[in-house]
Amino acid sequence: MKLYYIVRKVDPISKDDAWDNFVSAINNDKTLENYARALNEFMTFHYLRTYDTFVNLPVSQIQDLLKEWINHLKLKNLKGNSISTKLNPIELMLEMNEVVYACKKKEFVSCKTVF
Repeated sequence: MKLYYIVRKVDPISKDDAWDNFVSAINNDKTLENYARALNEFMTFHYLRTYDTFVNLPVSQIQDLLKEWINHLKLKNLKGNSISTKLNPIELMLEMNEVVYACKKKEFVSCKTVF
């Protein structure tokens, strides 16, 4: 019941299979709240309506979205750790939905390749 409250408090864009996979990896309510907020910020920035849509995009398009997001965060003068914090939930969403992606290392961020 508390998990439902946290999810509703953050107001996810959609409750679909990709969201369910993402939530299943998070055990702490506060982490879920913070990750959902950062993930929703990313989704809103890119005008993505569902998580399923995001995880089913071609890998090249996902990589482009990640690069645009990183550039946007850099323009807001965020530091490397803050950018990493905003990327972690996106990476978890991709990992939990078995999306393989790659991203060149930045001086402040390392994107993972999921196998």
